[in-house]
Parts: sequence; structure tokens; C-alpha cells
Amino acid sequence: GWNNSPVTVTFSGTDGLSGIDSCDAPVVLGEGAGQSASGTCTDLAGNVSAPASVSDINVDLTAPVVTVTGVVDGGTYTLGAVPAAGCDTTDALSGVATAATASVSGGTVGTFTVTCSGAEDLAGNTASATVTYTVAYDFCGFQQPLLAPVQVFKQGSTVPVKFCVRDASGAFVSTAVASVYANGVFQGVASVNGNHYHWNLRTNTLPVGPLTISVTLDDGTTHSILVALR
Repeated sequence: GWNNSPVTVTFSGTDGLSGIDSCDAPVVLGEGAGQSASGTCTDLAGNVSAPASVSDINVDLTAPVVTVTGVVDGGTYTLGAVPAAGCDTTDALSGVATAATASVSGGTVGTFTVTCSGAEDLAGNTASATVTYTVAYDFCGFQQPLLAPVQVFKQGSTVPVKFCVRDASGAFVSTAVASVYANGVFQGVASVNGNHYHWNLRTNTLPVGPLTISVTLDDGTTHSILVALR
């Protein structure tokens, strides 16, 4: 079989007449396959024994190599186009006894974690690997009247904040949570209206001048546009 720690081979002997004087020092075997060790003992009369040997000693001190496949650590993927996560397990010495299996934690969008666990080689060494990635919507932009260049609105008016969110196939996503901010101050959560999201931004309490309208989605992304109040 395989050992996952160094193996120490010791030598001992018996002598029915003069007795044993000494035996060879222990031999420590590190990593490697098919190793052997040999030693002798000497009695008090100076007679040396025939060598005693042991062979086929296998030592694997190295854990298996586990790799998360399909997704990249720190990667960002669009909803609907996320590669399937999997695990790859290799072991260059004793070989793989049990391959790692994948588990994925996360919701619909946002941060996801893939954990490949349960890998073990024939020597009993274990290993795992973890990758974190992000799934985001395709924010397809603000809509009229919020269009570049900078639009100017009268203070006290209501500004229709319209924008769309879709997946990788281009289909409209109606389940996003979209929080609207004006100059960093939370205003409310936009609602779905047809094929876009809508929030009526009342400006009667906002100061004249530049106004940054931002939308923060539940995928963790923020999208902003600059307008002005006069």
C-alpha cells in the first residue's frame, strides 16, 4: 500500500551465544514508489549477519491537485451565460482514490462560490479548491428622457427614470431589484413597467445644479447618469 508520512525501517537481531553487539542505524524513506532498505547486525564476537531487506515501500507526501473547471476565480459572467462549474483531480504519485466533487453557493445573481472537496489519493492525502465569481445582469442603459448629452430638468419637476435589464440572450429580466439614488441618497425601488424599469424621481427637494442619478442592482453593480436641475 501507500504511506502518507515518511517510513522508518529499523533493524534488530538475536544471537543465541555471544549476543548482539549492534545493528545498522534506522533508514528513513521519504517520498517515492517501490523503495527498499537493507541492514545487518553484528554479534559480540564480531560476526556480521546476512543482510535483511524490505522492499516495495511506497510513500506519497503530496496532496492531490484539485482544480475548479468551467469558471475562473474573480470572473464576471452575464446571467444566462455562466459556464458549468466542475472539478478536476490529479495525483502524480500514488494516484487518485476519490475525485473531488463540486458544490456551488449563491443566488440568482451576485457572488457565487464553487468548492471542490472530497479529493483523496491512494495514500490518504486530501485536498480541496475554491473559486469565487460574479453573475451580473446585462444593463442595457437608461432610456428617454435620460439620454446623453446631459439633460436639463426644471427643479420641482418629476423626472422619469427608465432603464432596462436583460440576460445574455437579450431577454428582458423582470425580477431584478433596482434601487434608485439621487446624488447618493436613496429614493426608492424601481418597478417593472412593460419592458423596462421605472421610477418617478421628484426633484422638489433637490438642489439646483448637477444631479447624478444612480441605479444599484441586486447583482452588486451600479449604473449612473448625470443630469442637471435649473
